[in-house]
Amino acid sequence: MEAPQSNPRTHTYDVTRVDLWMGTFAALSRSRVTNTISVLLLAFIWFQAFRAADLAQHSVAVRVFVALIIAGLFALVLAAIRVGLITLHVLTKDHKGVLGRHTITLADEGLVEKTEFNEGTHRWAGFHRLRETGRHLMLYVNESHFFLVPKRSFATTEAMNAFVAEVKRRSATPGWVGGGRGTRGPPRPIPLLPRQGQRNRPT
Repeated sequence: MEAPQSNPRTHTYDVTRVDLWMGTFAALSRSRVTNTISVLLLAFIWFQAFRAADLAQHSVAVRVFVALIIAGLFALVLAAIRVGLITLHVLTKDHKGVLGRHTITLADEGLVEKTEFNEGTHRWAGFHRLRETGRHLMLYVNESHFFLVPKRSFATTEAMNAFVAEVKRRSATPGWVGGGRGTRGPPRPIPLLPRQGQRNRPT
C-alpha cells in the first residue's frame, strides 16, 4: 500500500543583493575547507614570525606575542580580501535565477524551487541540512548548494516555525542546525526581524 500523500506547502520570497552577500559570507564562514586552509595559513605565518632572525635575541614570551600580533594582522588582511571578493562577486554579475522572486514548494517528491528563469526538484533523500543565520534560513540541498530564504518573508514567527518543521519532517533531518550540526529536538522559536518595506506574499 502506498503512503498517503500530504498537502504541499508553498512559500514565496524575494532575494536581494544584500541577501546574497550575507548568505555567501555566512556559507564561506562555515565552510570547513575555507576555515581549514585559513587556520593552516595563519599557523604557518605565526611559526615563520616566531622563528624570524630579528626576534632570536628576545625571550620566548616576546616572540610568541609578536608572532601572534603578526598572525592577527594577517588574519585581518585575509578577512578584508574575503569581504572584497564577495562584494565584487555580488555586484558585478546579474545572478539570474538567484536574485528576485522565488517560490519554494515542500512536496512529497522533493523540494521544488521555481524562479522566472528556472525550475527544479531536489529529492528529499539528498537533502543535506538546514541552517539558520540572524536574518536567513539556508536550505542545503547538497553539500554546497543552498537556497537562501529571508526570515522577513514570513508573515509570523509561527509561519516560519511551521515551515522549518515541515522541512525537517519531509527530509527526516535528525535535528535543527543553527550554530552547529546535529542539534536534537524540535525546532526552536525563531525571532522575526521588523518587516520594513516588506512586499513579499505571506505564507
